[in-house]
Amino acid sequence: MKKIAALFDFDGTLARGDSAAPFALFVLRHRPGGILHLPWLSLLLAGYAAGRVSKKHMKTAMLSLLANSDRERIERLAEDFWKRVLQPRLFAQGLQRVAWHRQQGHLLVLATASVDVYMEVARRELDFDVLVATRTDGATPPAVTGDNCYGEEKVSRLRQEQFFPEVDWSASFAYSDHVSDAPLLELCGHQLAVNPHRPLKHLAGSKGWPVAYWR
Repeated sequence: MKKIAALFDFDGTLARGDSAAPFALFVLRHRPGGILHLPWLSLLLAGYAAGRVSKKHMKTAMLSLLANSDRERIERLAEDFWKRVLQPRLFAQGLQRVAWHRQQGHLLVLATASVDVYMEVARRELDFDVLVATRTDGATPPAVTGDNCYGEEKVSRLRQEQFFPEVDWSASFAYSDHVSDAPLLELCGHQLAVNPHRPLKHLAGSKGWPVAYWR
């Protein structure tokens, strides 16, 4: 008998807002002289917003703030970031949905474009079975390796997982807030647009996908 999977995006779906910029600011606050890098970070984010900086470059640049930190310190920062920043942003209704899927025995997959440096902590703390995220190389400082786990890349990465052929995708579930996850949503037989921005809300309406607003 094939498994049923439940795919959850993180930023904006399970938790309020984006996590990349807050992580960079969190690292700056806990780095000696970190405040001196604030103008650089502001320029980086402005370049990204204007489309002059790619998502992958932005993430690698942000991770460079972890220079001179050993693996133990990076892991400690990631755990503190989870406890102090991400955990308070979680949507209670999202956690209830995750708990329901767990009770059903479904395969829980956290599918996010955010980096694995701190998303592995989220996977562990939320008791997901699998993390599909933007990979880093484990160096100090870490750098993004491979493609940014965004849009079609999420599905491509899922297809590389050992469990992929063991899942009945027509009976599986996908949750996201952003239209870039349309390929992820279309992979599954059950979709839910969670707190959708306008393009996803329009797409959901045209496809007949249900919409929910989690708090």
